[in-house]
Amino acid sequence: MQWTAFPDRPIDYRKDIQMIEGRHWPLPISKAQFAAVTGEPDFPEVLKPSIHEGKLDYYCNNSVHYTLCGIHVKLEILWDWEAPQGAGDVYEATFRGTKSSVEIRQTKTENHIPELYIVPVRAVREDVLTALRKKLAGLQTQWPGLTFVEAREAVRIVVPETLRVGHEDHFGQVTNRFFDYLRLPGSMPAWERPNMLAKYLVSTKGVELS
Repeated sequence: MQWTAFPDRPIDYRKDIQMIEGRHWPLPISKAQFAAVTGEPDFPEVLKPSIHEGKLDYYCNNSVHYTLCGIHVKLEILWDWEAPQGAGDVYEATFRGTKSSVEIRQTKTENHIPELYIVPVRAVREDVLTALRKKLAGLQTQWPGLTFVEAREAVRIVVPETLRVGHEDHFGQVTNRFFDYLRLPGSMPAWERPNMLAKYLVSTKGVELS
């Protein structure tokens, strides 16, 4: 990704974001599944218009496509009835650049644990690895033990267990930071407000387009 395409200023949701597409589709829920969650033996009358072929169409799956400063972004949020065995919430992402892609993978291969991969363009692979070594060396003071291993076409960033934060712990960190901002409004970073406005433009316009 050519980050130089981004202006050296906070995001302006009125000028920097162009919405392209938004859509949503349902997760069909059976009567037995509904009862397992709610304790109710049947769908209530108010939900009858959303029931087709004996299942409730729960519209929880969404996708949105937009550009940010001319760079394409596509998000897809999916809900299944339950996670695969041994897994939980899954977050996967790909950021495509001119010299490599950065990928977050959380498949069975990774034991359903988020792992970070760098996938260099073949012609500049050694340049990317040299830059990666330099970058990781500079991060040792803050995050000691970060390194990488080569895995076929990709390079996996090795994160020591002592540096990993689980989902629930991370939620607690975010909550504490939010309370810090409430107590000391001046401590909130300058980018927080424009980024939040950009986030909710994408969310609301995505719903509108779908």
